Amino acid sequence: MARRENSIRFTVPLPFDIDLEQIAWKPTREEILLDSLAEMKRQWDAEELAYYRRRCAELALEVERCRVWLERERLWEERLAAIQNYYLSEREREAQAGDKSRRERCVRISKEINRAAARAEREELIRRGMYRGRAWANRI
Repeated sequence: MARRENSIRFTVPLPFDIDLEQIAWKPTREEILLDSLAEMKRQWDAEELAYYRRRCAELALEVERCRVWLERERLWEERLAAIQNYYLSEREREAQAGDKSRRERCVRISKEINRAAARAEREELIRRGMYRGRAWANRI
């Protein structure tokens, strides 16, 4: 008995009543059509795969161009934000300087008003003859 190297490969004994001359060894028309359809499907699949690979490469190039463009836009927006921040800080600094000058002016004017009020009060007290709560006439 022959030793089996591969359990899948073995010879199948045919029944005694089958004549090998009666077996149709040529493929039928349907088998030929099925084979050609299978070959067409393989060809279509290969063409479709090639198309998708080309399309993927085109999209990769487009994505790379967009990345470059987006990087330029990001740099431009950063520059624009820096310029806007500069002008905002300058405007704030000018507003603070204006507030400071207005406060100083307000303090100066309030001092002048207080001096004028004190001078007017003193003059009124002198006119009445009273100065700091004492009769001015008693000091003479």
